[in-house]
Parts: sequence; structure tokens; C-alpha cells
Amino acid sequence: MKKKSFFHFGILAIVILFLNPATTGALKIAAYKERIGPLRLNNMVFTIELMKRRILNGGEEVHFKETVESFKIIDNKRQIHYRKHLGAELGPYGFRDEWDIKGFVLKGKKGKGLILYYTVFPSAPGGGVRCQVFTLEKGKLLPMSLPITVYGEIEPLPKGSIVSSLQLFEEDTMRFKVWTGNFFVVVPLLVAWKERDIRPLKIEGEFDIEAEGSPIKEEGIVRLFTKPHPAAL
Repeated sequence: MKKKSFFHFGILAIVILFLNPATTGALKIAAYKERIGPLRLNNMVFTIELMKRRILNGGEEVHFKETVESFKIIDNKRQIHYRKHLGAELGPYGFRDEWDIKGFVLKGKKGKGLILYYTVFPSAPGGGVRCQVFTLEKGKLLPMSLPITVYGEIEPLPKGSIVSSLQLFEEDTMRFKVWTGNFFVVVPLLVAWKERDIRPLKIEGEFDIEAEGSPIKEEGIVRLFTKPHPAAL
């Protein structure tokens, strides 16, 4: 992460030992904190505190050396608004899952909040990225949905007018590129601030298509859901 004066970055290192069955010696694991913020939302200021773990030794046999074990979103009074445990289980090649979290202020025409991007490796092609939107209600930061994923791509949102902020597309939407096997179907998701809901802007009609190579001669089927499945993350 490129650090600017707007961000505060902190590390607390604690070295402990684990025995990895795939290696002949003990792995040294450093536990430390990393902070994303401050993220200003209305008259409140939020910080995302990441508890991370890093493998300090093991050589080339260790492929997944760093992960986010857990995180929490706190305000400037240290009140916890949201927390999540992702885990840091060891496998044959380091951590079984290598998680990373990024957070931004999210702005739309009818509201604003925070958005988190979850990235995990290893992951299947066309997967590994999820996003989650939060909104502020009566001084409490609340998730608008479970983390949302797609078999395909999440189109990057344009940068906002201030540092560490993103802007929604027209009609307060995000764009998910759903892979059908031959081409992408671009599905806009509406961020409905007042209803604290995220749903497809439309469930039928014409959708934009992105394809590479020779023209597609086959029809594709796209399944749309109004809510993410509880097993999305």
C-alpha cells in the first residue's frame, strides 16, 4: 500500500514459533498491526485495524508468507463498529489462505459510506475478490450486505475527490463482470442507501457484453440473485 500523509501506519511485532509439518524446522511468525485510515464519514472518523501475520523464514518452500488474520473497524473514540476473523492456518506452503484487505470512503449521489475489498490467494480463476459496503445510521456503521463475490471481475470504481475515496458509477451502481464461459456480462448492482441494500439494478433486459478474440456465436446464461449467499465468504 502506498502511504501518504493522510494515512497512519502502525506495526506491533511479536515473534512466536510454529512447527510446520512440511519443513524440518520451526517457522518464525511475526504478528503485527496495520492501520488503514483515517477514513472520514460525515462527522465521524474511522480506522481499519488489521491484525496480520508474516512468516519470517522457511525459504523458497514457503509461498504464502503474509495474511490478515482478523480486522476491526473503529471510530476515533476506539468504539468497535465491525470485526471479522479470517484465520491464519498453516499449510504445506505457508498460510493456507493469504488474505488482504483494502478500505475506502465510498461516495454516491444519494449517500456515502465505506467499502472494503477482500482478496484471497490461492483462489480459482475468476474468483478471489469480494467487496462489502457499509453505511452510517444514527452514529453506527452497519454492513449493507455480506461480502459480495462474482465469478468474473469486479470493475474498479473511479477515484473520488479526496484521498482514499472512491466514487460509484451512474445511478449509484457498482459493475460486476460475470463470466459466462465465452464472454463477460456487465451486471450493474444498485447501492440503495436508504433501504441499506445492494441489489441488481435490473434482472432482465439488455446488458453490456465484453469479449475478446473471435465473435461469440453462442448464447450465454446469466443467473442473478437479489442477495449474496451466506457462504459467499
